Amino acid sequence: MNRTRVFQVQSNLIYTHRTMTSLIATNLTSYHERYSLLFLQFDMSRKHEYHGSCYCGSVNWKITLDDLSDARTSLCHCHNCKKFFGTNYGLTTKVPWSAYFLQPESAEPTAHVSDNSGSKLTREFCGTCGSGIREWGEAAEGKYTYVCYGGLEDKGRKDLPFKAEFFVSQRESWCQDILGQGTCLCILIIG
Repeated sequence: MNRTRVFQVQSNLIYTHRTMTSLIATNLTSYHERYSLLFLQFDMSRKHEYHGSCYCGSVNWKITLDDLSDARTSLCHCHNCKKFFGTNYGLTTKVPWSAYFLQPESAEPTAHVSDNSGSKLTREFCGTCGSGIREWGEAAEGKYTYVCYGGLEDKGRKDLPFKAEFFVSQRESWCQDILGQGTCLCILIIG
């Protein structure tokens, strides 16, 4: 782990080791007399934490990533995703299994296990409002989970944009490609 020394002077000022070294070298005695110097060890390995929930707020979860490249948001046009998400594609973010945490105050999601062309597919959803929480296939269990992108709070949706699209051959004919990147934009106009 990368660690650096951080010095706290008064309650509202934080100085890095480089800044404090020159400050101390120029006026160590008067500085030390005026302020109590507190040395802190600060973990520089920054984690990326994103929160999510269902529509009614009963199920709350978070994902913690070591690096943003540990996540992959993708569109899926398979029949199962269309049925589960109730639209023309599923939108999930693949993360390491160990990155997903159900919050302590959260209700337990309801799980549904189904056959997905000969392999087991597990999907969790809120038992109160029905919002999708996450899913995983038999081969991914214990390695990866796929959180429902719409459940992420704004920061997660901003930081984890889509990178891939699957089952493009099953994409609806009216779902158009965006910017030639193999993705689609679907707009519903009511009224």
